[in-house]
Amino acid sequence: MVQIRNVAPSEDIELDMTNCSFLNPFFLLPFMLLAIEEGKKREITIRNNGTNHAFRNYLNLISFERGLQPETIAGEDYESVLNHYSNKNYIPIINFPATRSHSDTIIRDKFMSVLNNLLIRQLNLRGRFLTGIMYLLDEAINNIVDHSKENRGFISAQFFPSKNFIDIYVADTEI
Repeated sequence: MVQIRNVAPSEDIELDMTNCSFLNPFFLLPFMLLAIEEGKKREITIRNNGTNHAFRNYLNLISFERGLQPETIAGEDYESVLNHYSNKNYIPIINFPATRSHSDTIIRDKFMSVLNNLLIRQLNLRGRFLTGIMYLLDEAINNIVDHSKENRGFISAQFFPSKNFIDIYVADTEI
């Protein structure tokens, strides 16, 4: 990140992922946010034209370059969009509205309800563990809404069944 920020603002940046076959989700969300923020100042090109079609497909499925924006889903049909992930171990990167405006709150609440149900099904969450995960997610999202100066927040999650753990990332771009 420091190396990218040290490039002169007049220079374009190319991020080459051509030879990647896997990147940990812990890396992907901050990487995407860095590209979005730097893209406000300069041209950012992300290359992913390698022969690993599964990796390219994964990046498309998680909406890597911008994140899935709930307000762009026609007819607020969040359930049918997220149902595509029911049999996956991950969710797309969610790029949600993070203001207290009435319309943003309605969109965020409706979408998060559907997302919570998807996570419950994907992870087979129950009891106190379910309560704990939902509480942490809600608190992290509300922290962005209440305390960040940014208008957008981001969520990403992936479950690793062989290791029996889940990575959940909630972020904004405020520095």
